Amino acid sequence: MIVTEAADPIVDVLLAHADRHLTLKQAANGNVIIGGGWPAGLSIPFGYQRPLLESIEGNLWVAQHVLPALNQLHVLRYLGGD
Repeated sequence: MIVTEAADPIVDVLLAHADRHLTLKQAANGNVIIGGGWPAGLSIPFGYQRPLLESIEGNLWVAQHVLPALNQLHVLRYLGGD
């Protein structure tokens, strides 16, 4: 999952892409939450899930092509999990 900085309203529904790994919605505070089932990696030696750079880049690429207004937003944080 990826969380962007807060923005003016961009999307008022939950978006999902039929052919790509993408879900996204905008929270009430304006942050855009981007997900879609991209794989995470395992942090060794701690044993917890961590985001993979390829997944972050791929998820952002799809999201920005579906909703070009995302190109103007900064990513605040991302997390990986199962």
